[in-house]
Amino acid sequence: MKKQSFSINTFAFATAILSGIAYLFCALLFWIAPKATIKTLNYLTHGIELESIAQKNITFESTLIGLGLILILAYGGGALFAFVYNNILKCGKHERK
Repeated sequence: MKKQSFSINTFAFATAILSGIAYLFCALLFWIAPKATIKTLNYLTHGIELESIAQKNITFESTLIGLGLILILAYGGGALFAFVYNNILKCGKHERK
């Protein structure tokens, strides 16, 4: 059975869009309830205390810059993932015998 490969551009774009949505959701949570958001994120960072290093005043400009960076990095990561996946498929050594 032949496995389907990913369209690198489509997969990268989808990864960037989903990452951007997650970033904006996180920014919204931080805007609404900053202390609760930081406390929740502390659980995800394996003991790193974020409250002492968190930026107190997040501007609209910094949010847009962060969104742009997330979109670029997620697109690049998605493209790299699709490229590696497609090359593994071409190699054919991933199949169990």
